[in-house]
Amino acid sequence: MEWHDLVRSQSRTAAIPNASSPIFGSFLGLSLALVSHGRDDDRATIAREKWGTDLQFNPMSMILNEGWDITQLESRENRLSMLNGPDAFGLLGRTMSHPVTSIRRQGVGNFATSELFPTTFRADKAQWIPNYQLHLLGGGLLNVKAEEWYRENGYGSPKLMAFATSAASWILNETSEISTHSSEYSTDPVADLLFFDLCGVLVFQSRAVRGFFRNSVEAMNWPLQPTIDPRDGRVSNAGQYHALKIPLPRTDDWRLFYHMGLGNIAGVTRRISSGHSVSIGAGAYARRIVRLDSARNSAALAPKLGVFWDRDNSLWVSAFYNGQSVQRFTLQVHPTPFTSWPMPWGFWTSFGGPGGFGVGVTTSMGFGVGSIP
Repeated sequence: MEWHDLVRSQSRTAAIPNASSPIFGSFLGLSLALVSHGRDDDRATIAREKWGTDLQFNPMSMILNEGWDITQLESRENRLSMLNGPDAFGLLGRTMSHPVTSIRRQGVGNFATSELFPTTFRADKAQWIPNYQLHLLGGGLLNVKAEEWYRENGYGSPKLMAFATSAASWILNETSEISTHSSEYSTDPVADLLFFDLCGVLVFQSRAVRGFFRNSVEAMNWPLQPTIDPRDGRVSNAGQYHALKIPLPRTDDWRLFYHMGLGNIAGVTRRISSGHSVSIGAGAYARRIVRLDSARNSAALAPKLGVFWDRDNSLWVSAFYNGQSVQRFTLQVHPTPFTSWPMPWGFWTSFGGPGGFGVGVTTSMGFGVGSIP
């Protein structure tokens, strides 16, 4: 099973808390309608064949994980009401309507060397790292995965549907990021939306690029499991992560391992048996955003450790230690044969640090209900 093998939809409906935002509600309704439409003759076999993150992938879970990815950071607003009314979207719209002004205020040279080109690893000048990892590579991989999901589920115009889903997730992601900005001239969404997000989609139209990440380097979509607190509409445990397994010479059982998102982990993967693998790595994560000036951001970093168990590149279980985080330890259990009654389900829990104890329960559709005090 390769990274691009996609789960077919199951015709189930789920109770979703009402969102305060009519705009978000439209995204939610569209995505849920797409997920709930499927082929009756396939449903019985899908649940037996797919487990883990492959089972939970669909347009809805993709939009939630990508759109609310930034809410993993300290002191970030994660209520659905954040998107209520014109303010959040309006700020992004006003920023994107003046891209040249935003770039000029930062300086064309600074914009090029910090956002566009890999010139340094200094924290205050290395905004290009998430741009290349998450928006170019990750965004391209996700768009291909969405395209194949639509194609395998019998939708017309899968490329167009995938691009619309990607665009919805980009807009929500940038809106949640910019919602705390005071300036209408931030260069972050300019670089993301006008350069890297679009380039990621274009680059992955190449068969050679798709073949490289299918045959030479194994690329996986390993997101978290977003849950919504029905009491106040807070979204918890949303996050978009990708992983790479890089072959080593003279061995089929060991791989170099790299896990990327709001935190980067490097380590090794050991293939065990029957398609099962265990990966372990160490690195750092971005625990909060630091404002450099009216146009630029940086990140405060802290150590991160991770252990992962997957089968055929579909993640089953992961555990993290996040140094200095509001939740020090997190455990993710995606749907597996051990959590298959009465239907495939998963759960997550977090504890330690000032954030206290959090827990959530998810379904095969990739989201559920949960809370962090």
